[in-house]
Amino acid sequence: MNCWKTVDLSKDYGFQRLFMYFIFASIIAFIALYLPLSMVEPARKPDAGEVIYFAVILALILPVHKMLHALPLMLSGNMPKAKIEYAAMIPMLRLKPCVCVSKQVMLATLLAPFILLTAAGIQASLLMPEYVHYFCLASALHIGWCIPDLIYARQIVAAPRSCRVDEGRNALEILIEK
Repeated sequence: MNCWKTVDLSKDYGFQRLFMYFIFASIIAFIALYLPLSMVEPARKPDAGEVIYFAVILALILPVHKMLHALPLMLSGNMPKAKIEYAAMIPMLRLKPCVCVSKQVMLATLLAPFILLTAAGIQASLLMPEYVHYFCLASALHIGWCIPDLIYARQIVAAPRSCRVDEGRNALEILIEK
């Protein structure tokens, strides 16, 4: 197999640009989510006294995000390797597929957390409108955190149909058969 393209976000975009994308995407997502969802039941006032719920939601978003990345891999029969790494004394879960995966499986792997957690945030906002501001803010931050996944997905969509994708340490390699 030959490497068709290597997508390395740190080299292609840099931390500052990715951080700016995160900020802009989060702000736009909050506005796009909060405005229509706050009009569902406008008679209720926002309850700001339950900040602990928001802190719990934020603490759970990233681990659930990682688990949802693993779900399509497990459903396709590729059990990912899990490894705990420490960044600034904060434990981070790193998942890596054991083998090269198809384009469709990698797209499902990249987009599953974005679609499922955003839908869960919208559903929670509709079910508990008194906490709509917390759910919209958490969903908006999650959408911002999904920017690297969306960039990878855009590159994979542009790849040839029969390609395979291998995940390296800091980059995705899109492979084609010669």
